[in-house]
Amino acid sequence: MAARAAPQTFFRVRPHMKVLALFAALMLAGAAAYLLMKHGLAPTTLLSGALSVLAALGFAQTLLAYIHLQDDALVISSGLTKRRYDRASLESVTWEAGSGVSIKKVDGSWIKLPEMGYNSQSLSNSIRAWLRRTA
Repeated sequence: MAARAAPQTFFRVRPHMKVLALFAALMLAGAAAYLLMKHGLAPTTLLSGALSVLAALGFAQTLLAYIHLQDDALVISSGLTKRRYDRASLESVTWEAGSGVSIKKVDGSWIKLPEMGYNSQSLSNSIRAWLRRTA
C-alpha cells in the first residue's frame, strides 16, 4: 500500500470577515453616491469616495489572503505580497491575546501572521502540529 501524502492545509479569511469587508465597501460607496447627488463634489464627498476605494481594496485583500502549510514551507499571502518560509528556518509558534499568532525563526526574528478571523489558539495549535509533523 502506498504511503499517503500529508495533507496541505490552507487557512483563508473567515466568511464573516469577508461579509463585513464587503458591507463596509458597499456602505461607503453608497454614502459617496448619496453625498455626490446631494452636495456635489464637496470635501466630504471626496473623502467618502476615497474611503470607499480603500474599503474595496480591503475587501479584495480578504479574498486573496491565505496561509498555506505545505510539506516543506509556510506560504503567507496577504493581498499583493506573498512570502515563503522554508520549514527548516522556523523554530516555534506562539500567540497572545490581542496580538495574534507569531512564528519564531531560527535566527531569532519573528513573523507576525495576518489576522484571518480564526481563534489565535487554534491557529497556533495547527501550525505547531505542522511544525512537529514536518520536523
